[in-house]
Amino acid sequence: MRHGILLLASLLLFAACGAAPATVDAEPGGRGLGRERRDATAAVYVLFGQSNAEGYAPTAGLPPDLRRPIAGCLVWHPIAGGFAPLCGGVNGRTLTAPDWCGPELTLARSLTANGDTIHLVKVAVGQTALGPTPGPANEWDADSGELYAILQTAITNACADLRTRGLTPRVRGICMMQGESDATDASWARGYRARLGTLVRRFRNDLLQAQLAADDAVPFVIGRIDRNLPGDVFPFTALVRDAQAGTAGEHPACAAIDTSGLPMLADLTHFDTAGVIALGERFAAALKELQPVR
Repeated sequence: MRHGILLLASLLLFAACGAAPATVDAEPGGRGLGRERRDATAAVYVLFGQSNAEGYAPTAGLPPDLRRPIAGCLVWHPIAGGFAPLCGGVNGRTLTAPDWCGPELTLARSLTANGDTIHLVKVAVGQTALGPTPGPANEWDADSGELYAILQTAITNACADLRTRGLTPRVRGICMMQGESDATDASWARGYRARLGTLVRRFRNDLLQAQLAADDAVPFVIGRIDRNLPGDVFPFTALVRDAQAGTAGEHPACAAIDTSGLPMLADLTHFDTAGVIALGERFAAALKELQPVR
């Protein structure tokens, strides 16, 4: 809950200050925005969830190509209020930027491997559930007016910034890594499938209504929580995993990727550096399978 309150306070402070969003005119090596201006469409991807989306993996374990800015990826930071080249340990986390990273690095590397430019909007907060959870800014349920609303504000602001550059933003894919917190509580776990289905439908419809998508089937990838999470802390893991797989199966252009067996930190809950590298690659592979040929 502490993380959610910090995020809410930071975003409210930024809005009150009325700071103008910072923008970046070009990426290293001259790639990126010049290409976008030729086709006038900006591809936007969204990554959200709790701590394993945020990332607690040390950047010291990254290979050299992931220790420098990811060519072709600009990331929106909702607190700083602008786009910048994505760089692990610098601007890939929502609340703070210690020398940690999450799956955003290899998600971006994979999606830009063919020379495309992408824009990433990431909002992730640890110890947050679909809910219903007492307290402010710690619940992802689409009807709660909490974290989902904060995520939508970030998307709106990022896309508004793109429009000021003469670009037409289009959300091409959504990745969600969340559910560990819901596996700690029986009522949360039992209600997870219904809330997740509502979230998928609401998210897609909101993008369509905002003219950020061509239809109501934006590719949506759900990261299933690890089946091997410690049972004494997460006794309802199986219920959440079943809900995630079931939701993916009943919605078009929706997939669930498994994270079981990805390398973990000593807490057996958060992915280590090799784990987030693999997670980002799995997200990207699933998105590519779901995306229509354009």
